[in-house]
Amino acid sequence: MIILVTGASGFVGRVVALESAQRGLTVHGCGSSARQPAGLPGTWHQVAWSQGVQPLADLVAEVSPDLIVHAAGSASVADSLRTPLADLQASLGTWSLLLEATRLSSRRPVLVFPSSAAVYGNPKSLPVSEETNCNPVSPYGWHKVMCENLARSHAAFFGAKIVIARLFSVIGAHQKRLLVWELFDQLQRSAGPVRLMGSGKETRDFLGEREMAGALISLAMNQIHAEPSTEPLVVNLASGREVSTLQIAQLLVDMFAPGREIVCQGEQRQGDPLRWCAEISRLRNLLPDHKPSPIEQTLHQAVAAWQ
Repeated sequence: MIILVTGASGFVGRVVALESAQRGLTVHGCGSSARQPAGLPGTWHQVAWSQGVQPLADLVAEVSPDLIVHAAGSASVADSLRTPLADLQASLGTWSLLLEATRLSSRRPVLVFPSSAAVYGNPKSLPVSEETNCNPVSPYGWHKVMCENLARSHAAFFGAKIVIARLFSVIGAHQKRLLVWELFDQLQRSAGPVRLMGSGKETRDFLGEREMAGALISLAMNQIHAEPSTEPLVVNLASGREVSTLQIAQLLVDMFAPGREIVCQGEQRQGDPLRWCAEISRLRNLLPDHKPSPIEQTLHQAVAAWQ
C-alpha cells in the first residue's frame, strides 16, 4: 500500500511517515526542500506550491497513492493573528491545490485532512462532539473550517473520499513547540519558578504523537473499501480526557524538578480556547483498539527523548 505525505518534514507529516514505514507502507513524502530531510523514510519529492496545480497532479499520477495525508499548511494560532493572509494561503491554498491535483490526476486515493479542535472555539459544554457547531476564536480556526467546507464540496461533487480528523493537543518528541515543550524548556534552562501562561485552570485533551499518527493511518485505510459517500468522514482525534495546564506543569515538575515553584501569570493568549475535551465515541467505534496511553507515560516519553 502506498501513502503520500505532504509537508512530510513538519511535525505531523514526519510522524505519519515514520509510523507508515513501521507498518510496512511504501512511503512518499513531499515538501519545499530540494533534499530529503534527515531520518525521513521513503522517497522524497520536492513540491513548490507556488508553481500551481499541474506539477502536483503529475506527482499524484506518478506515485498513484492509496492514501494521501495532507500535513502541509499552517500550524500556529499566533501566526494566524499576526499574518492572517499568509495563514490562509498556507492552509486553504495548499489544501485546495491538493484536492484539485487529485481530481485532475484521475487517481482516487483516500485523502486525510488533519484539521484542528480550533474549529470549535470555546464550546458551551464538554465533551465536544463532531456535531457541535463550529465557532472558532482565531483566524487559524476559521481557516480550518474553510478547508473542511472545501472538502465537503469535493466529496459532494467529485466523489472524493476524505477523512477530516480534528486533532486536539498532540504531544511528542518531534514537536518542539507549544505548552509541554515550553515548560520543559523552562525547566532545563532555569532553576527559578516555572511560569505558566493563564490561570492554570485552562484544559486540553492530550494524545501521544504515535497514537495520533497510527489513528490517522488506520482511519484512512478503513475508508479504502468503504461505500461511496457525498460527505467526508469527520472524527475527533484525541484521548477523551480533560487535563488542566496546571496539572501538566505539576507532572513535569514532579518528574524532573521536584519542589520547583509554579507561578500562574494569569495572561490569556488571544485565540486560545479555555477548555477542551473531546467526545470520542465515533473514533472508538471506528477504531476499537484506540486506547490512549496515560498522560504521565506520554509526557515521560516525550521529555526523555528531548533530554
